[in-house]
Amino acid sequence: MPYSERLVRIIMMAVFINLLACEDSTDKPHTKQAHGAEKETLALTVSGSKVSLSEIDQLIHLKLYDLEWAKYELRQQAVTSYLQNSVPQVSSSDLNILLSPPQPPRLALTDTQRQSALHYQGQGHDEAPIRISVFCNYQSSHCARIQLIYQAITDAYGQLVSFEFFDFPQGYHAFSVAASQAAHCAYSMGQFDGFHKALWLSQHDLGQENFLRIAAQLKMEKQAFLSCLQSESYLTNVQRNKQLAETLGLTQVPVTLINGLYLSGPKPLEVFLYFIDQELARMGVQKDAMISPDTNAPDSFKDELPVPVDNDEHLPTEAFMETESNNLPEDIPDADELEYTPRPVVPAVGELPLSREWLDEQLMQQSELASHFQAAEHEVEGVRLMKLQDVTRNTFYQTLGFQEGDVLMRVNDQWVHEAQNDLFSVLEKDSRVSVVLVRKGLPVQLMYHIK
Repeated sequence: MPYSERLVRIIMMAVFINLLACEDSTDKPHTKQAHGAEKETLALTVSGSKVSLSEIDQLIHLKLYDLEWAKYELRQQAVTSYLQNSVPQVSSSDLNILLSPPQPPRLALTDTQRQSALHYQGQGHDEAPIRISVFCNYQSSHCARIQLIYQAITDAYGQLVSFEFFDFPQGYHAFSVAASQAAHCAYSMGQFDGFHKALWLSQHDLGQENFLRIAAQLKMEKQAFLSCLQSESYLTNVQRNKQLAETLGLTQVPVTLINGLYLSGPKPLEVFLYFIDQELARMGVQKDAMISPDTNAPDSFKDELPVPVDNDEHLPTEAFMETESNNLPEDIPDADELEYTPRPVVPAVGELPLSREWLDEQLMQQSELASHFQAAEHEVEGVRLMKLQDVTRNTFYQTLGFQEGDVLMRVNDQWVHEAQNDLFSVLEKDSRVSVVLVRKGLPVQLMYHIK
């Protein structure tokens, strides 16, 4: 088709579109009635009855909000790209970013709906001005990772926030219902916080044997706990929480409600801070703690702490929590050369409780325990790393959450290799222990709280 003919057709099409836009049709969206009131947009009619678009939107309002949030994130990325490519030398004093996140819908939970919730991270849940409702399940890796953010919120706001947990098992997570029932049993025995944290580190082993191992470390009465598991006493509570999630229109985990404000999926820490601060300001509550580089927030978040922008103390950015490099360290320094505190390879998503009494008894067999270590294939600076073997026949390593073939990298601040293995001595003297290891080529950090 000749260029001139194409141009004529384009012009005619534009004129036709303009004519359509100028038609005076009272059935069109956004038209106004004679008295000045905006007419409701219709989605359909059924046997003469009109169904408005707002009625249809109410059925999918959470999905529509998720789309709004996705649009907000795309705009953030575009702003970042614009600043990098168009004005890379701009100073912070000359920059004023005006994007703000879309306001979430508020899902108000009744006292009846909250009867099966599990309260944790402090018992002042009725007094705290900020109630954070978490819909998750113990087999979800997304739910495991977001526990770091929840802990950072607790560290920052103290008694201003309280948490309540609602089970939301997904059909493709075969062990999540059993884990939830075990958590309810622990809750009934006053040991939910420790059990809850331990389950996130035990996602590879959500079975009855492991539940019993965790319960033993928390000094829960074995027969009472086992009876609770086998009788499925709290299955109804788990099902009730799941039904509540579905009634609210939730479809995935994690979902976090901040005084009912809906946030779906993993989000950066500063997103939660933004809406918590917004709620505190709305209620006129003064904060007694602030997030800053000196707080107890995990190291992995400290580089992402928000900077005040346009008078908003915490404005969400596009940053998303990511793990560090999966590569092994290039070298392993001698212990006396280790003059700094290294960052963990990856943050731990939970914390296993260990009984000091049990641990001391186990450590009396150090020779037998040491026999489960062998030199790994990895050699650095003339020494080889240490790999675990025959873990499945040893209660000590199973309780610690180790798996066959795990390669230990670091215990607290000490590197582990064939010339130095401080695992036993650190467990013997410290109350908080971190173990960094490589499992199937990926870095893992395990945390222990010894009481």
